[in-house]
Amino acid sequence: MVGELEYIHNPNGDEQVAMIERGSKEAVLVTLVSGDKYLDSETNLADGTYTDQVSGRQFNVYNKEV
Repeated sequence: MVGELEYIHNPNGDEQVAMIERGSKEAVLVTLVSGDKYLDSETNLADGTYTDQVSGRQFNVYNKEV
């Protein structure tokens, strides 16, 4: 998204996961391991339910936490 600030971090300090956020509308999560990962981390995303465009799974953001 042109003009949006980019924020890159490792949720919960987990170096096997990278979260790249653009503004408060989108994020990309990259993991270095297979299988599910549990996240309980701060985010800039707006509250709501988001759909993983690769797996189709959903995740929730509430009160600036994913």
